Amino acid sequence: MMELIYHQMAHIEKNYLLHYHVGDILESTEKRMIGLPMAILSVFVTASIGVSIAAPDQLPKWAIYLSGGLSLLVSILATLITFLSLKDKAALHNRAAENYYYLLAQCKSFISDPEVKTISNEDLKKKQEYVREEVRRLHLDSPAIPGWAYEKAEKLFSTYTNVSNHVIENQKKWLSNWLNGKGANK
Repeated sequence: MMELIYHQMAHIEKNYLLHYHVGDILESTEKRMIGLPMAILSVFVTASIGVSIAAPDQLPKWAIYLSGGLSLLVSILATLITFLSLKDKAALHNRAAENYYYLLAQCKSFISDPEVKTISNEDLKKKQEYVREEVRRLHLDSPAIPGWAYEKAEKLFSTYTNVSNHVIENQKKWLSNWLNGKGANK
């Protein structure tokens, strides 16, 4: 009976980490790949405008074209930040990660509760159904994971999952020993 809850916990944990990872990637993309180049190019544009005002006769033609090109590039980057709204998408993924983490914490709290030993099969089924429904609700309320992020995260999780599965196996042994009255450390 507890197997289903352990399986759901692994699934919840994976979704938590996926959304956290995607939110982190989107935030860093906006900051490092769009925002930082935009700020640096803006400095060059401002400097070139200052030079063209101070000494318009001494500025070569190519510098004027370069200034115009940099200005256009800054405008394109500003447009990307506005219309891609990566910060907003990152916030949605971070919120989804928080919700999955909260559900995971609820599950961990449930399985470590000393009264789980006396829970009836009917109550355990209700708890399993509650967890299943919460996962379903979170799937519907959460933003979609982009394919590129999923593939990248799968490589990361293959290592993490092995560690996580080891932890889950130890939790199962502990709970089984505890439920059978052998003590948690045997």
